[in-house]
Amino acid sequence: MANPTADDVVLHGLAAKVSRRVPTEFDGGVSLTPQPGGKGDLHFILAPDLGDARARSLERYSALSDPQLELYLDDDPPAVVAVPGADSTPEFPVTVAAGAELHLVVTPLTEDRSRVHWQLIAGVEWSGHQAMVTADFETTAETGNLTVRPGGTLGPTPVWELVPHWRGSRFEEPPDPNAPARRDEELAAAAEACQIYRVLSESDPTAYLPNLARALGSLAGKVQRHADVGKLLPDLARTLAELRAVQLRLGDAGAAVQAGLAAHAICRQLAEADPQRHTDGLAAALRGLVEPLVRTGEYEAAWTAGVEALALLRRAGEPTEEQLPGIAGIESNVGLALLRLDRHEEALDAQQRALQIRRQLATADPGHRPDLALSLVNLVDPLLHLGRADEAADAAREASDIYRALAEVDPGEYTGQYAASLTNLGSTLARVGRPAEGLATLEQAASTYRDLAGTHPEHAAHLAITLYNLANGLADEGRTDDAVLVWTEAGELVAPILGAADTFARTQLSAVLDGAAAGLLNAGRTCADEEPARALTLLDGAVQAYRVLTDADGRRRAALADALLLYTVVSASYGLELQRGLAAGDEAIEHYAQLIGDPPDPEQTQAAQAALITYQHLVLILTGLGRDEEAAELRRDLDAATRQSAG
Repeated sequence: MANPTADDVVLHGLAAKVSRRVPTEFDGGVSLTPQPGGKGDLHFILAPDLGDARARSLERYSALSDPQLELYLDDDPPAVVAVPGADSTPEFPVTVAAGAELHLVVTPLTEDRSRVHWQLIAGVEWSGHQAMVTADFETTAETGNLTVRPGGTLGPTPVWELVPHWRGSRFEEPPDPNAPARRDEELAAAAEACQIYRVLSESDPTAYLPNLARALGSLAGKVQRHADVGKLLPDLARTLAELRAVQLRLGDAGAAVQAGLAAHAICRQLAEADPQRHTDGLAAALRGLVEPLVRTGEYEAAWTAGVEALALLRRAGEPTEEQLPGIAGIESNVGLALLRLDRHEEALDAQQRALQIRRQLATADPGHRPDLALSLVNLVDPLLHLGRADEAADAAREASDIYRALAEVDPGEYTGQYAASLTNLGSTLARVGRPAEGLATLEQAASTYRDLAGTHPEHAAHLAITLYNLANGLADEGRTDDAVLVWTEAGELVAPILGAADTFARTQLSAVLDGAAAGLLNAGRTCADEEPARALTLLDGAVQAYRVLTDADGRRRAALADALLLYTVVSASYGLELQRGLAAGDEAIEHYAQLIGDPPDPEQTQAAQAALITYQHLVLILTGLGRDEEAAELRRDLDAATRQSAG
């Protein structure tokens, strides 16, 4: 056997047990597939062949081209035997390279096509770990593709049972009298690892928060596998809730939602069994779900979770002093969800309730001023949507003043938030008819973010948003040349980070890139007659931006096609950059073809007309390149298509 890599799965032994049979029909096979990347996750994929009986199964059976990648279970009790057509019985151990498949053929062991209940047992090794893996499943002729993970579960977490290293093609699962004590020791060690990483992440979160997330995930898995998991459910819920918070800090809102949903399910189960003891825990789990749900764009779910959490926290009447910060946080996130759902008056009501609580808390304790400033920021958009511009400007100004004072005392903690408040204030001032103040404030915000982004790349997204707002303000003041430079810089910042952003941030960044592309497109269109070469440069920037947007969201394809068309038209009209114009036209045609569809979508008449215009300018470009025969052929095709359309 070749030396396995860390990503490979080594199969040291294999056996199967038939627990019972029920008369029916079946005949099929199972695949063992190691998860690429060294995760140590071995999947059993059921893929039955619909034969009529055991004889038919053997008749229809077709071995793989390489028998070394296939094992065959036959006899009763089942045992590994030679694959039909192979020279010899496979010898263990067998190495399965990451990404490859080791096929396991399981015969139905019956002439009457009974439904067979199996327990498959495999001894595996990966990355230096040995484990006994079991999978319980039932095979029938009607079974579709099914992933059965070790332990017979269909959930996302495989169940592993570490056992002493062993070899052999036939084996019985060895009893382990020390398993309970060993599991307690493993649980204690996992909890200790979490505590170590908690301490380390306090001093260096960038380096150690990922380790804490992995340690919490490991601890949760060990609790789930513990024999007394029922008694440990509150501990498991707390671990998952902490994992949710850490994943959110790491910027992985999707993982935070998954951990939060798991914690919520446990807390609801506990609260239903004992409301008096566990309802507060359910409220906390719901509260923790709201922000990650907002960040993943699940606004209805966020609103629902927030409303239930608030009802639970207020069920006994007036909330306690300790509950007020949590209630304010829920109201604030509910307000964000309502704003995204275009329920502006309800969003404003929620943010005002949060603001009232946080102002009360900050009056009593200045330590709550950051939360007060955040509530003021969150108040701005609902006020603007409802036409209350002066109140929005006042809220933005007060928030900025608070953040400036905080940043003066603790620049490392609050400079980023101060810059964000300046962006918010500058944009608000511009919208309420104070453009000069708005531009000055936005330039200050951009300068602050540039300094931050030099040492903290995570601020690139915030800088891009600020630059976009600044460019729009410059364009509104007639400073188009300056606006173009800033739009270009904003687009260059967004392009490499858009794909990795979570849903909430991606929405903002997509708007920035879309707006920057539109600004460049309009600027290029405006200057095409007087400065066609500059127009092509601007249009090329728009095309690049729309390509990134289309890769992330196919609904932007029409905008990309139109930008390519405009580049083609300018290139053809002024005889500039003809090779690039030809490539742009060809690409535009490809996108219009996808929009029109086959057969053509009657609703896409605009795309069809644009495609025709593109072809007409491609004729000009081909002529300009001296490719007269191709130009003449394309012109004849266009004339024929026009006559056919007219007929």
